[in-house]
Amino acid sequence: MRRQVDDENREFFPEEPLRMEREGECYFAAANGYTGFRSGFAEVFRSEDHERIYVLKGGPGTGKSTLLKKCAAFGEEKGIRTIRIHCSSDPDSLDGVIFFPEKAKPVALLDGTAPHERDAVIPGAIDRLIDLGAYRADGVLAGHREEILRINAEKGLEYRRAYDALKLCGLFAGKIREYAEEVFDREGAAAAIDAVLPKRPSSVGRDRAPGGLLIGCFGKKGYCRLTTLEKENAVIGVRGDAGLDGRMMEEIRKTLSDRGFFFRAFPSPLDPSRTEAILLPEEKLLFLTGAEGDESLTAEAKAGRRGALNEEEVRLLLREQKIFLDLARKHFAKASDLHFELEKLYTGSMDFSAIDRATGDLLRDLSELFCL
Repeated sequence: MRRQVDDENREFFPEEPLRMEREGECYFAAANGYTGFRSGFAEVFRSEDHERIYVLKGGPGTGKSTLLKKCAAFGEEKGIRTIRIHCSSDPDSLDGVIFFPEKAKPVALLDGTAPHERDAVIPGAIDRLIDLGAYRADGVLAGHREEILRINAEKGLEYRRAYDALKLCGLFAGKIREYAEEVFDREGAAAAIDAVLPKRPSSVGRDRAPGGLLIGCFGKKGYCRLTTLEKENAVIGVRGDAGLDGRMMEEIRKTLSDRGFFFRAFPSPLDPSRTEAILLPEEKLLFLTGAEGDESLTAEAKAGRRGALNEEEVRLLLREQKIFLDLARKHFAKASDLHFELEKLYTGSMDFSAIDRATGDLLRDLSELFCL
């Protein structure tokens, strides 16, 4: 359902997402954006909202993501609703898993290491630490001390350069939003929204999924989007030149709130003040920017404008924004390569047979929690 942008207008869409098909129900809980790294872990993994939370510790290459994937597969195999939380820097890795047993509070596992560091908030009663570093032979790593220090320093530099580039992108994006606000026609938008929105809410419900989730990320692969919301919902693609699609999403949120609809909003990974998707779970209806949906809302064509965009200035801003987005992507890719170098060093020091036994113990613990 990805929107196809013709070559003539492609420069109006510098953040066209790469669609990512992944198993099951998948989200992100952190993001790299114009203001730096931001984490939603505190909201997604609130201790008081869960029956139990397992917090994984250990350095790179200790098997945290592999353990999380095994647990996610276990829950899905047992027919338990399972949400996979993907890593925003490496979408092929997992940062967390949340299980939703039918008659109990959710149970979660998460990577509690930087940059979303987390300890046992309510130790014993809810939170339990699992230290995979306990299965590491630190004496092996001592011989690589200088190499590890060098790689960490280089990785930190690449991240700083990436965030510097994204900060500049944010300045361009802010100016583009100013142009969009000047020409956006609220009355026309209201009529367009009314034409596609159900006349009344199906019911006032509540999805058990936590707040703070995202479907998009920006990192080594550029701007990526998980397709999890598109699988079982009718999609209304929201379009608009140079920021008007984001302005239209603001109007959709306001309309839904005013009419009493229950909905979930998913912020843009680059700019949390912008909304990337809005889901009406009861109606199985999804408003999604940058998508060619079953229906479409176009701020330019259906909502109209009070005036024309200053296309020359907007194209210049978008061209500069694209340059710095690509620069940020390249720095994230270099940081990722350095991280994999670290993982190779740490992997060589791990006793993975012991971790396999610990994983078996954890799965038995989950079976008891779920009364399987």
